[in-house]
Amino acid sequence: MLRLDLHVLDAPGAALQMASRAWDTAAVRAWEAEMAGQRLLVGAVVHLPSCEVVGATVATVADAGARAADQHDTAVLPGHRTGGLARWMKARHTLRLHELFPEAGSVTVTVNRENAPMLAVNRAIGYRLVRERLLVETPAAGIPTGGTGPNG
Repeated sequence: MLRLDLHVLDAPGAALQMASRAWDTAAVRAWEAEMAGQRLLVGAVVHLPSCEVVGATVATVADAGARAADQHDTAVLPGHRTGGLARWMKARHTLRLHELFPEAGSVTVTVNRENAPMLAVNRAIGYRLVRERLLVETPAAGIPTGGTGPNG
């Protein structure tokens, strides 16, 4: 599954949203520790002839009363793309979320607007746009420091 996580950055615009990570055992354990206290659901697709994980998607539900699940990464290895695997995997994962956590009536997901394939997958399984978020990156050198509020 570590090899698969490297392909999350293949998505259009993904490099603007997250830094590349070295997914070794220590990094996976650190990520799991960050998720502590949340209910984690990982869906994976295994290619039976090779026993290789070729697709995965991850979601968390904050606590027993949470009304929404947070969809994290969804990735499919390049050699297994364009055949509907991401759509099937994400649809099944969403149904499983509903089965396990019926109180979570919605799923939040962030997809870069340049990632047309994943946007199409989300639309195909019934996700709808509720709001957009703009991420801006600027060099810290031009930002004044020393004030405690908007007026210094």
